[in-house]
Amino acid sequence: MNYTQRTSISFINVKKNRNPNSTKKPRFYDVENLAVSYSHNKEFHRDYNIEKYINENVSASAGYNFKFNSKPIEPFKNNDSIFKSRNWKFLKDLNFNPIPTTLSLNSRINRSYNEQQSRNLIEGLSAQPELKQRRFLFDWDYTIGFDLTKSLQLNFNATNSYIYDAFDTGEDLQIFDNFFNTGRPNQYHQKLNTTYKLPLDKFPFLSFIRADYAYTADFDWQVSSQDQSIFEQIGNVIQNANTHNLNTTLSLSKLYKKIGFEKLLLTKTQRKNSNGRNVKLKKNLPVGKKILKTTWDLLTSVKQGKISYSENNGQLLPGYTEDIGFLGGAPTSFAFGSQVDIRNRALENGWFVTRNQGEEYYSKTFSKTHYNKLDYTFTLKPIKDLNIDVRGNKIQTRDISQQLDLID
Repeated sequence: MNYTQRTSISFINVKKNRNPNSTKKPRFYDVENLAVSYSHNKEFHRDYNIEKYINENVSASAGYNFKFNSKPIEPFKNNDSIFKSRNWKFLKDLNFNPIPTTLSLNSRINRSYNEQQSRNLIEGLSAQPELKQRRFLFDWDYTIGFDLTKSLQLNFNATNSYIYDAFDTGEDLQIFDNFFNTGRPNQYHQKLNTTYKLPLDKFPFLSFIRADYAYTADFDWQVSSQDQSIFEQIGNVIQNANTHNLNTTLSLSKLYKKIGFEKLLLTKTQRKNSNGRNVKLKKNLPVGKKILKTTWDLLTSVKQGKISYSENNGQLLPGYTEDIGFLGGAPTSFAFGSQVDIRNRALENGWFVTRNQGEEYYSKTFSKTHYNKLDYTFTLKPIKDLNIDVRGNKIQTRDISQQLDLID
């Protein structure tokens, strides 16, 4: 007889919606910021060859999300009487915002259970063994974003992964056993993203430059094994990486206008009548002024420039003995992308696995990488209707690797 039974139940993104007609201001503690989901699927099967087959999955999750409607603090915004000059624009536009813009927190329980037992087709034989497979996982993450100023944004995300297992304990776990036991940490990842628009336009003499800077820092912690004897020999693995990006645009034609060289080619009458306005030069200039104008046109033939610089760095350290903690744990600066050699800190603080003389050695390779690239493009216009683009780049790489072995 062939028999299969399937059951399934699910609730996806259950939450309380906000009343669209409500005049109440959203608060970070409102229940509307919460959402939960749950699903359970189970399949039971038996036939001529299979005594029983069970495949069961359960998933439960909860999430919190809120966007803060905060405005930056601008202490000098309305002080027009004090900051009349354009040279003080950078102070007048000074602003900051200590309140986060976004906050989210998510947690997920994912469990799967599989059990199978084959049927004996010959009488008198002992029962076939039951084959069981479990995978009980718990993950949680949080994200927080700041607009610290109108030109400086920061976003931080951390993801934690846990596993609940019963290897070598003899514990026969079913899918709902110790359901809220998160287990042991298995992996941790955090990422910091920062973008900054340099306020060069606030300074009149630098307004022809536009520049943006971005910084990214990644950190990973990976557990090796729950077996203490294996852990003592190979430890955990930590690694980090950082990225710097700087993009600059130079509007050199705007700079040339600020210099006002062409005013020198005007007659005294034209200068008096200009009143700050642009006045067209006469076509029939004196020979001296023609030579001066031609020289100036050649010197200012570079009308626009773009310069980009990017840099990537990273370190990987196996044999790390510490557990994960808040914001990366013990090596916090390392977790935020610091490229100070982590080997010295690990040795000074006892964060590295050791072995006794004569014990078996397991390979542990430290590595450090560096990569940078400079790109530039300049647009030249020596004469009318002729544009010349000059492009170039420079790339530099550096890699270091070392076998680590610390003997007591």
